[in-house]
Amino acid sequence: MNIAISSCLLGNVVRYDGKDQSSEYVLKKLSSFVNFIPFCPENRAFGTPREPISLNLINEKVEVITNFSKKNLTKELFEVVEACEKACSILASSLKYHEIELEWKTKDSLMVLGY
Repeated sequence: MNIAISSCLLGNVVRYDGKDQSSEYVLKKLSSFVNFIPFCPENRAFGTPREPISLNLINEKVEVITNFSKKNLTKELFEVVEACEKACSILASSLKYHEIELEWKTKDSLMVLGY
């Protein structure tokens, strides 16, 4: 079975800072059951390395703004996030079907595994 997973969790250097966030837990627990297909929404939208981004509440809406140049990237990132949400839904269904438990590592509403 193919499973989409955050590329940085597999040890790929796609984070904004040009590093990875390798997860031995994910690799050891799931790798014998699935074939990983790596993805990174930010890398797909903005490349690596890239300027860090922050979520900002502006006029009661969440806006994605780069930390230094203050460029608004909301539209670009949310287009990628929509695709990731669909992939996560498929991932969750697949894990449930195979009775695999996985702790989702999230820090805010835009985050997917590993972010």
